[in-house]
Amino acid sequence: MLMSGGSGTGTCTEVLQHVPLASVTAEQLALSLPGIRSTQQLRAALLQRYGVMFPGLDETQVVARGCAITRLILDG
Repeated sequence: MLMSGGSGTGTCTEVLQHVPLASVTAEQLALSLPGIRSTQQLRAALLQRYGVMFPGLDETQVVARGCAITRLILDG
């Protein structure tokens, strides 16, 4: 995995798929990727990353697919 300052290893402990944006908590956003600290920023990131992947879907449909939340335990 890539982290600030280089790469590292870790163990994935949980993956939640298709989580509605309205269900993403402030705590989860605080631990999210840099630049994603609000549902508006999350929405924009999803559209940027997945809008081109699903050209037959409009913005509402892309966002309705939800997001993934992954919990990791980073090694030392």
